[in-house]
Amino acid sequence: MAEYRDARKTSFSAAELSRFRQLINKWVAGIANFECKNLGDILSVVEVLDAPIHRVIIDTQYDSRTLTHSFEKLKGRNFPSPTILREADINRWSLAKSPVEFTTQDTQRCVSGSQAIDTCHTCSGKGVALCVRCVGKGVVQKLETHRHVCYKCGGRGSWQEVTTKSETVQVKDSSGRYVNQWRTRTRDVVTTQRCSTCNGSGYTTESVMVTERCSVCNGSGKVTCPTCSGERKVLRFWSFRHKLFEKQYFDFCLPRVIPRSEALKMSKLLAGGTDWYLVEEKRVQGEDFRGSGLFERSIVGNTIERLSKSVEHFKDTKICFNRVETAYMPAKYVVYQVNDTKYTCLLLVEQWQLLTVVSPVSTRMNDLKAKVNTLCSRHLYGAAWGVLKKVAQFPQAGSREALLTSQLEQRMSITTRLGSNIGLFACLLFASPFILTIYEQGKLFAPWSHWIIEKFELSPALLALFTIIAIGVFGVKYHRQTPPTFAYKVASPLLRFALGIVVGVVTFAYFSIVLWAAAYIGVLPIIVAVLQLTILIIIAIAALIYNIFS
Repeated sequence: MAEYRDARKTSFSAAELSRFRQLINKWVAGIANFECKNLGDILSVVEVLDAPIHRVIIDTQYDSRTLTHSFEKLKGRNFPSPTILREADINRWSLAKSPVEFTTQDTQRCVSGSQAIDTCHTCSGKGVALCVRCVGKGVVQKLETHRHVCYKCGGRGSWQEVTTKSETVQVKDSSGRYVNQWRTRTRDVVTTQRCSTCNGSGYTTESVMVTERCSVCNGSGKVTCPTCSGERKVLRFWSFRHKLFEKQYFDFCLPRVIPRSEALKMSKLLAGGTDWYLVEEKRVQGEDFRGSGLFERSIVGNTIERLSKSVEHFKDTKICFNRVETAYMPAKYVVYQVNDTKYTCLLLVEQWQLLTVVSPVSTRMNDLKAKVNTLCSRHLYGAAWGVLKKVAQFPQAGSREALLTSQLEQRMSITTRLGSNIGLFACLLFASPFILTIYEQGKLFAPWSHWIIEKFELSPALLALFTIIAIGVFGVKYHRQTPPTFAYKVASPLLRFALGIVVGVVTFAYFSIVLWAAAYIGVLPIIVAVLQLTILIIIAIAALIYNIFS
């Protein structure tokens, strides 16, 4: 039986100790926000154990055999009466040999003696079936596009408009000199405009649904049965699928001196490719692990037993054999001390690679996380966010830190949104008289907008009130979204508030320009007129109802 070694005390040579210190320094040098970059120089090695790591692999050969009821076209063939009438008459395990070596294959074949001629299930023995394209109607509908000459422009793509223009000209005398006389004359002006109906192409298109004879069944609604090809019968049989595949299960056995909580995390770090030395390889027929005596092996016996119980089982599948492989990798378990605190690490000797779980680095990260929790309890979210950014740069940081960062940023954005709304309403308060003055002077409107205002008798105060309300409503709605990154991803709450005010001022300027444009082109007066008319109608209806029922 192969020999399995447990951990035993050893020591570093001077060269190994120097190399270990350099390895620690190189490790911490790549970790941001860890202050002690000379950790390898100040630590003291307390204990060194020669603690090889063992790996257990179970390779399992599976043999899967399934039966399915299938059919195919008869193709004029004749078969004798079947000798197999039901699935229970088939011994699937006698249809093929079990593998003796690891192999992978997937084959499918007909079970001899199960072939039987039966009526086609698609056409019920008629030989014809409904046409799939027309669903037995014999006709199908399709969309056709017809092209016509544009009725408006006659295919020219444009049309001419003749307008009569009057103009006053000065009269000339017989010598060609102008005299103090004027006369009015008219002339025709021809303008060419692009046809809006055909968009200048000269043609219009029309889509119509047309009915035509089905080309598949030639209008009969029936076709030759695709299942039996018109023979009215099919060949039914049992199909045997034989699938061979291999599956691997593995686990690691770390030295017993390593605490179980650390050993589980170190096992995840060992999943990468490393050099292992074979200790033992044994074949287990079927699932007779206990009869093989592997469970009695020292150090790895419990791991083999636990791993054998995790071997999966599948329906209509048996396990032919297993190959159990045990290997080891040279490693040293090092206990070192920093500032009266002891830490441990596993040193893979062949690659000189460190595996650490609890270390000064993780302690530093936990201290920073505790500081984050303290700052959050005091509602200092900006300071907590600044500390958490340092935590996120540690290699042990993960999704929890990312989620907490997102939550803190949401909290921080509230301060920015508050500043944005205050800045917006402050601008509205100071700009309201200016807006009213501009509306009263009428310099903000185009000539046609003046006509709309006079037609509906809109007062400048009403227009200014609507503008102020619109800017406030749209601005607050815009601020509900996530603020710009520069405005809230800062630690100082006062600075976030100030940047929020800047965002509010920019929002006011943006919506003011939009509403100015709407006022100039007449959209704003039309909206105000519609709202005014709607309110008057509602008041009139309410008054009428009050008079009726009072």
